[in-house]
Amino acid sequence: MKIKYQLIKIILIFASMNLNAQGVYQILNMPYSARDIALCNTGIADSYHSISYNPASLKANNFIVGFHILKSPMDISFTRIEAIIPKENNILFFEIKNADYGNFIDDLNSKEFSARETNLKLGIKKPFFNTISGSISVEYIYSSISKFISQAIVSTVGIRAETINGNNGFGISIENFGIMFDYYDDSIEEIIIKYRFSGYHKLKYTPSTIHFSILNDNYSKYISSISIESKYKSLINFRVGIGGIDPMEKKLLNKFDYSFGVGLYYNNYLIDFGFKNINNIGVLSGISMRYKIL
Repeated sequence: MKIKYQLIKIILIFASMNLNAQGVYQILNMPYSARDIALCNTGIADSYHSISYNPASLKANNFIVGFHILKSPMDISFTRIEAIIPKENNILFFEIKNADYGNFIDDLNSKEFSARETNLKLGIKKPFFNTISGSISVEYIYSSISKFISQAIVSTVGIRAETINGNNGFGISIENFGIMFDYYDDSIEEIIIKYRFSGYHKLKYTPSTIHFSILNDNYSKYISSISIESKYKSLINFRVGIGGIDPMEKKLLNKFDYSFGVGLYYNNYLIDFGFKNINNIGVLSGISMRYKIL
């Protein structure tokens, strides 16, 4: 049974789901939360009560615990537990992620095998000025495909800035640069580094925010997304997005993803629901639950 064959099989599944699936460790390609799904992986520059691709956008005045469940139509499940701790002017955060890709049948010998990944992350966000902040995180990845194991340590750095009135902002992050110190076999796999630029604009006459994001990776592939998030009486947020747009294509919207979702706020509870189409395969869905501890 060839590990490369098994790895390629998993990557092709994620590629069919439009999750930017080059390289190993597909757990790094999964959305962080139901809100990320609903906004087509935008909303990263605007501050929010949850860890995202750019942790410099993290916001917390209280100790926050969160639980996230994502489900794809191909029997792939993703769970994440996070803890966000404000300490003086900084924010410390910790998370555990687990991805279960399910069971597969090896076409070479008809044997069944499973694939799973676990990720542990630690990080800190620190303000530099009133409107500029930065963040760095370090994470350990443990990946198993059948009897083969791979391990790595990667890091992400990000910055976020906004105007004085907070109506406009942007974020830049360099994600997943690191080293593998345990390989599936004798071949050396590549960890894909990603470069993300995101921004937002809060509309003047309506309680709505427009988000956008542009993602680039080692393969010089660009993917962009845009979304809008509208608030109703500080109780509910409505979200819709369009993603998977290649700005290099002549017909920008010839092939794209669409998403929608809602966020509910009640006392110290925050609950998000998100749904996103996956080509003609089905729907990627998620639910996120967070609680602010006073």
